[in-house]
Amino acid sequence: MAKILLVSKDVGGSKVLIPIALESTQNGHNNVIITEGFASARFEQENLKTYFKGTTDFLKEPFNIDVAAALDVQNPDIVVVSLGYPIHLEFEFAAKAVEKRIPLVAVEDYWSVSARLQHVVPDLILTLDEYGKCLAKRQFPRAHIEIAGNSGVSKIIPRKETAAFFEDARKHGRIYAFIGGYNTACDIELLVKSLEQTRVNWRLVPRLHPKCENVVMPGSKETYGELFKRLTAPFGDRVLYAPQCTTGEIAACADITVSSFSTVLATAVYSGKTAVSLQTHDSVAELKKQTQLNEVPVVALGCAHKVEYPC
Repeated sequence: MAKILLVSKDVGGSKVLIPIALESTQNGHNNVIITEGFASARFEQENLKTYFKGTTDFLKEPFNIDVAAALDVQNPDIVVVSLGYPIHLEFEFAAKAVEKRIPLVAVEDYWSVSARLQHVVPDLILTLDEYGKCLAKRQFPRAHIEIAGNSGVSKIIPRKETAAFFEDARKHGRIYAFIGGYNTACDIELLVKSLEQTRVNWRLVPRLHPKCENVVMPGSKETYGELFKRLTAPFGDRVLYAPQCTTGEIAACADITVSSFSTVLATAVYSGKTAVSLQTHDSVAELKKQTQLNEVPVVALGCAHKVEYPC
């Protein structure tokens, strides 16, 4: 049986690596799991024991691990990494695995995120679809690439409390869900201006990424979460906060899901709902920085609408 060393950082990364860890355990393989960020809690929820767990945010709470020593001690047959942002241990273990000639597998949870490995060439890339395969091949022509599916494309059955919340909200009009990320400030401004022009009755259900909600905006004293509440305050009770539930449940229940380039747009499309990509100067720049892409994949694939100006 093989010893598999898995490294994961974000929620998206945990969604693609946890199934691999569970499957390998069922097949009798030995997992060595290294996590940081929001991935740690996700692995613990699945009763997957970690060999090493870093902090939630390595930029605010730096930590160290001797990557070379860890690989020497564990001597894995294969290293499997997800590809979080900003990438950290996943890159360090990937680079050292290649240096030590340990087979490396990179698993994408979003199109083109394998580009975050830069000069480190995996032996195998698991990607989302044919479009992802084309993008990965362009970045790593020597790597073997296989399609593993899109973790954002799955049937979601909302819990009763969530379904009841949206059923009640829908009595008052069309439901927009807003999923905010790193470029939240410009997204919020475009969203607010668009809602001001919307003539039908509506309700807005927001969810900001936990990485960003309490982060102070550059050149400001406000956090992204505080900015959102200030700009949407004039909407009063038309802004509703969903009970504890996942962003996937929100996308599956809302009539229209609005974001910049979040994976949840694909979830909305698969759930038969409308997806809208807000494309501001900042969001396009952020997409480029994170993936080296110039166009939001769900828009390029014809699955989501693009909004650049208030409408």
